[in-house]
Amino acid sequence: MKFNPDDVIGFEPMNLVYSQSKYKNSDIIFVKENVHLKDGSKQTNTRIIKNYERPFWITNKGARDHVDKLQWEKQENLREYQSTQWELASRIHRALQLPGFDRGLKQELSSPYVYGANISPTALLRKQYRTKFPNAKSPKADVAILDTETNVVDGSQEVILISLTMKEKVFLGIRRNFLRSSKQMDEIERKRVLEKLNYYLSEHIEKRNIKFEIFFGDTSGELCHECLQAAHKWRPDFVAIWNMDFDIPKMEMALRKDGFDPADSFCDPTVPREYRKFKYHPGPTMKVTHSGSKRPLSAAEKWPTTECVASFFIIDAMCLYGRLRTASGKEPSYALDAILKKNIKMGKLKFTATDHLDKLQWHIVMQRDYPYEYIAYNVFDCIGVELLDEKTGDISSAFIPQCEDSDWQDFNSGPTQIADGMHFHCLENGYVAGTVGGDLRTELDNFVVGPKGWIVTLGAYLAQDIGINLIKDLPHKQTMATIHNADLDIEGTYPSIQEKTNACRGSAIREIASIEGLSEYEKRLIGVNLSAGVVNSCAISEKAFKLGAKDKLLDAFMKENF
Repeated sequence: MKFNPDDVIGFEPMNLVYSQSKYKNSDIIFVKENVHLKDGSKQTNTRIIKNYERPFWITNKGARDHVDKLQWEKQENLREYQSTQWELASRIHRALQLPGFDRGLKQELSSPYVYGANISPTALLRKQYRTKFPNAKSPKADVAILDTETNVVDGSQEVILISLTMKEKVFLGIRRNFLRSSKQMDEIERKRVLEKLNYYLSEHIEKRNIKFEIFFGDTSGELCHECLQAAHKWRPDFVAIWNMDFDIPKMEMALRKDGFDPADSFCDPTVPREYRKFKYHPGPTMKVTHSGSKRPLSAAEKWPTTECVASFFIIDAMCLYGRLRTASGKEPSYALDAILKKNIKMGKLKFTATDHLDKLQWHIVMQRDYPYEYIAYNVFDCIGVELLDEKTGDISSAFIPQCEDSDWQDFNSGPTQIADGMHFHCLENGYVAGTVGGDLRTELDNFVVGPKGWIVTLGAYLAQDIGINLIKDLPHKQTMATIHNADLDIEGTYPSIQEKTNACRGSAIREIASIEGLSEYEKRLIGVNLSAGVVNSCAISEKAFKLGAKDKLLDAFMKENF
């Protein structure tokens, strides 16, 4: 991208991706940045920063008077070092002046004398950008939408259509065998496809001034590769997918089957091959509570991410929609059709001839008998998500501020965001945050009151006899469906409670490990080591100190004094 340096007022960090060389001897941070110019315009630019050095701190030998980890330490008691991320473990080891080196990074971070080494280099670099150019902010991010359709007629689930939309630009990839066509028929088919698109989407085409780029391919891998190349060319800030857990695995499968390395397709073409990578992370499927119980996560509660070195971050629009509205409660359905109807009063594209059919059967009949209409349906799925974001601003406006200085893949991780924020807060106030390595528990932790078995949830199966009557033909049959329920999740209150009670390693002097003759259950009842709860001085004296019941204490008092 060409711009006059004298016209630049600032650089805005957008997507930052860390990648270590496959030879494990160097690393890079790939940066997509918005260049803000004096005339109010902006341009996109990418740069590769090789062997970026990040700081870490080691306790001065004269201040090593503790064996337990501290949450933070004064900078005056520390010495600052610099290291690349790929060398971090070895440089920490040398800075601690330990003999040999055969430990991993987590083991090195377990030392009570290591500080400021947990935060990622990309979060550090993002903070540097924002500190240096505080006014370089775009009112909205550039968002592209991607959607695939797979073959359900023969059950192969191979990608037959793929669309990518971004304002006036639309890339459309079509398998030739889906149209029962050949390479010689491409131009004829292009005219037919455009005719149908203009018929069904004329309003949107005219309003958005859409220009179509149509690609015909013989394999699913070709479609996916070319679609991603279009994304690299357009350089949006985000490529959004509604329910990514469907599309990305299908794309990966198609690319691998047809001889494409997904890393080459998903990564920016300017990235050297040794730093290209691809990995799909579907996100957790279960939520583990503090009591140790598990519950399955719905599709909208997950946070899948795609690890690739690109100018854009691939984001699940459905999961973001759900997470930004956690306080409002769960939606009856996170299907795109339902969400579009709720927010923009417009559902997915429908067709009179097949409107009576259900889900899978609808797709089978549409793919088999109405292929051109099905193409229009696929394109509108992308346009619909664009219209949704233009209404809600979830991706283009709300997402980036929600992440603050943390990496975008950590959006769903409250602890990581808190830790990142604490890192910068400590530095601004003359401290450096501690590190987390392996398991921080010690054998003494087994003696204090823990959360296991304390927070209890009621299994749904226990409510089977108190459900409401829902079945018309069985009016007296109680179901498992209940009303007037409370969906309580206090997980997010723990940081707040710690803040309000000033409870941390630094403020705690000691905890009671045990009281002879006092069970775990009794410790909980009288609030030993707990910050809140119903406590009673008489119960404490009776249970913990064996002083006897109230009437016996009163008798003893009366005898002694009267």
